[in-house]
Amino acid sequence: MSSPYPPPVTVKAVQVGSYFVGQYYQVLQQHPDLVHHFYTDGSTVIFIDAHCTDSANTMPQIHALVMSLNFSAIEIKTINSLESWNGGVLVMVTGSVKTKDFVNRRKFVQTFFLAPQEKGYFVLNDIFHFVDDGVVHQQNLAPRPSENMYMQHPAAVSSDETFDAQLDSSLSPPEPPVSNHVLEEEAREYVNSVCIDDDPVDEYSLPRATRATRL
Repeated sequence: MSSPYPPPVTVKAVQVGSYFVGQYYQVLQQHPDLVHHFYTDGSTVIFIDAHCTDSANTMPQIHALVMSLNFSAIEIKTINSLESWNGGVLVMVTGSVKTKDFVNRRKFVQTFFLAPQEKGYFVLNDIFHFVDDGVVHQQNLAPRPSENMYMQHPAAVSSDETFDAQLDSSLSPPEPPVSNHVLEEEAREYVNSVCIDDDPVDEYSLPRATRATRL
């Protein structure tokens, strides 16, 4: 009888989680208008800031929520990944961000469930939680868009505009992320690792906005 619990951390989970985190936060930093393509219309996102909670359940809503965050710098501290239900991967990330609305960096924890699809994974569930342990000085904080003010869904990324990945199960696990690895705009060398080209997609790709994805 097989165990109902997922196995400990595996090479595949570490590779998928590490690659996903590198791609996701680079896109979030440099191309936030494309981040919603990591999701589908079946995805759910929850954003928690103190006693305020925002949720999004469609790609236009997710797009509007992401665009309202106004992150100007992202620092990743830790990445932990586990194989999960039905071939999915659970990824938990800790770090800090700078925003245009706050003076200080803000600590966060973000948890993703990456569900498998034909050529990789998509974000089925995403919980972002600010976990500040000190006073944060606020600067002219703009209100978040309400559910009735979500931005119109932009044009879908076509098949020749995908984020290529090279995940090989024969590879050794990637080394842990470097501490204080800040994805600043001036760090242009990281831009080259996010490719929008005509190469075929292997094991990780952004799901198409026009295609429903089911488990």
